[in-house]
Amino acid sequence: MDQNVLQNIKLGYRKLLLTNILNDPVHNENLEKTLKNVNVKDVVFSLSNCWSSVSTLLINKSWENLPSNFVDSEVEENVQTEEI
Repeated sequence: MDQNVLQNIKLGYRKLLLTNILNDPVHNENLEKTLKNVNVKDVVFSLSNCWSSVSTLLINKSWENLPSNFVDSEVEENVQTEEI
């Protein structure tokens, strides 16, 4: 169901990471040092930006990929447990 959403976030993150690396003025000198400068805070903010760029249309379309009988069976199970 969520593969398109996750793929979109991963691609966006890779794009941001590569953009940051290429915009670093010293990346030509030492790429390893540039990569080591990436910290958890940068990663979290980048992932947050990528998540906010995921459109609601993409999320809605990902729910359409679920088989209808799966959704119906989940609803039936919940109704049966509530009756007990």
